Amino acid sequence: MGNCSSTDKAKANESGEVLPESGAQRRNPEGNMAPARTQGDDSRRVKGLLLLDTLGKGTFGYVKLGIKESTGQQFALKFLIKENRRFKEDQVRLEIDCMKRVKHKNVVKLLGYDWSCMYPNTEGGMDETVLMVLEYAPGGDLYDILFFWKIGRKAHPNLLFADVRRITGNS
Repeated sequence: MGNCSSTDKAKANESGEVLPESGAQRRNPEGNMAPARTQGDDSRRVKGLLLLDTLGKGTFGYVKLGIKESTGQQFALKFLIKENRRFKEDQVRLEIDCMKRVKHKNVVKLLGYDWSCMYPNTEGGMDETVLMVLEYAPGGDLYDILFFWKIGRKAHPNLLFADVRRITGNS
């Protein structure tokens, strides 16, 4: 398996940033990306999106709910903090490369990314991150479903697969 080396239909600009094919409009009309910023009302914004709840925490970053206020469209914003000692550039590049190529109804879509995004942290400072803009899946991720399923029931494969089929709509 290895490295996701098939051809890709996604468009990238000169900095390697993937532009969304449709849906998530992350750019302003002039084509410049909005910087990360905070406002007087203590709200935090990145790329023109309002940062809301933390959806998850990972080894070297956070997933935040982002909303485009003008449309109400929601996104999962994955911020990978470059200064984290566990940050591995080659692994992040591989993850992005693979996600650009995966097109399946049961896998969240990578709508875009920014290799050098300034994230406004809760202490008022800025962290240099890699930002991955993902389709928002309000039902959570498969890992959480499987983890909580396992501790909530006796593990029986037929029941597990029935639940996964029900959740994904593949009855």
